[in-house]
Amino acid sequence: MGDEADRTAPRYTIAVVGKAIDVLEAFDGEETLTLSELARKVGQPKPSVFRLVATLVDRGFLEPDEQPDRYRLGLHLAEVARSALARLTLRKLARPYLRQLRDDFGYSVNLAAVTRGNVLFVDVLPGLHAIRMETEPGSRVELHATASGKAIAAHLPDAELERRLSNGELRQFTPRTITNRSMLREELERIRVEGYAVDDEEREPGARCIGAAIRSIDGIVEGAISISSVSARLSDELVPRVGDAVRAVCDRISEGLGYRAAP
Repeated sequence: MGDEADRTAPRYTIAVVGKAIDVLEAFDGEETLTLSELARKVGQPKPSVFRLVATLVDRGFLEPDEQPDRYRLGLHLAEVARSALARLTLRKLARPYLRQLRDDFGYSVNLAAVTRGNVLFVDVLPGLHAIRMETEPGSRVELHATASGKAIAAHLPDAELERRLSNGELRQFTPRTITNRSMLREELERIRVEGYAVDDEEREPGARCIGAAIRSIDGIVEGAISISSVSARLSDELVPRVGDAVRAVCDRISEGLGYRAAP
């Protein structure tokens, strides 16, 4: 308890970050503001506010308005807020289905969200077996080496997928990790056809995972659900049955987010 209190003590706060947040909060109830109005609202000199505004504009959190010397909240701020709200909604919608999958099969079940080119695990239900494979909530993993990551990658727009695949090497975790981009593209095509992805000891030796993607009303992939177990317990014969179950659950959650598949 003491350590947590120490980390939130005022001496650990960064004043300039607080001032930047003050600038953003000044727009509460205001569509546009001038530099003079912002300086008055936040109680800071106009030159200081100008530097804060210039930085926020550069990062997309503010935008110049059509009227001279006026600013409005930027689209990037909306994107960040949308992402946070989507995760909260996704977690709430998914929780009952995660329990259903865990109770039906006994394996660990993971909910992942898309974030900055990686997969972020936002919810994990431990399996019911004595020996199980688990992922820590808050863990980030690469797209190419997990069932959730490959399920997400398979449904990214072509341009975004190419950008992510061309951004650095595909790290090898085990001898089974797919590190060849052409082979990965073939794998993603198979996932699109079958509706689920399989991680067959590609990130951890002895671990097998099956995952499917979740999409929102505009068809954008929001995340994925995966089931994970030791390879010996999740046999080849079980993979299609588990894969179909995970895909069906993800389809229902996608419908809850407003997604409707093309007829």
